[in-house]
Amino acid sequence: MGLKRGYSAGADLVDVAAVLAAFEAINSVRLSIRLGLVKEEKRDTLYATLEAFEGVEESGEVKVLASARLRLGFPSPQTMEAAILQGLYKLDADLAAGEFARTKVK
Repeated sequence: MGLKRGYSAGADLVDVAAVLAAFEAINSVRLSIRLGLVKEEKRDTLYATLEAFEGVEESGEVKVLASARLRLGFPSPQTMEAAILQGLYKLDADLAAGEFARTKVK
């Protein structure tokens, strides 16, 4: 994706924003991405939590349909953009599993 602009071999923020928008439209969800620092024995580690949710309920609460948590830079260093795209793959798998579970004959 980044090669079309000639300066990067990977996804940049423009690419990630387009993918996020497409993901929301295709799956009829809203996305939330939170970053957090977790104190660990050897060093602090940055985690990202991605959630796909439906619109706001009358009570003001949202219904989370899928969630993915990943440790950034593990097992090898990666860009924030690559981590977000990796998280979207996890969310997509979780959403698909939910869809298949609802279609099982009871």
